[in-house]
Amino acid sequence: MSYQPKTLQTKGIEPRPILGDITLVIPTLGRVILEESLHWIVSGSAWPGGLIVVDQGCSRQVGAWIESLRSLGIDARHLMSSQRGRSAGINRGLEQVRTRFVTVTDDDCFVEASWIQRMRERLVDNPEAIVTGRVE
Repeated sequence: MSYQPKTLQTKGIEPRPILGDITLVIPTLGRVILEESLHWIVSGSAWPGGLIVVDQGCSRQVGAWIESLRSLGIDARHLMSSQRGRSAGINRGLEQVRTRFVTVTDDDCFVEASWIQRMRERLVDNPEAIVTGRVE
């Protein structure tokens, strides 16, 4: 079963606490599955202080999805990149991070509701560490 694109639904989503010291970076080729990933992020229990989508594709939908996030009050940025590859996308995003902590997910990953909070907690407890999690 393949994912069918739609407009990122932000109607009815209540504001969440914003964790101002963490930024989320997502590299993407502009695949429609990114929309579902973003939906899981905005449906979470807290929002990151910044969200950077590094777009290595050419889909116009990505910009619209980022605007939807901004309309919720999320500091979301759409960074275009002509470079290709996950590592290049992450590196371009990391160059833009201005918060103490950063986390990364992929455009086809659906995070749990408490994911950003739990990642932040572990980073606060272990500020010199690289924290990773299980992907199912």
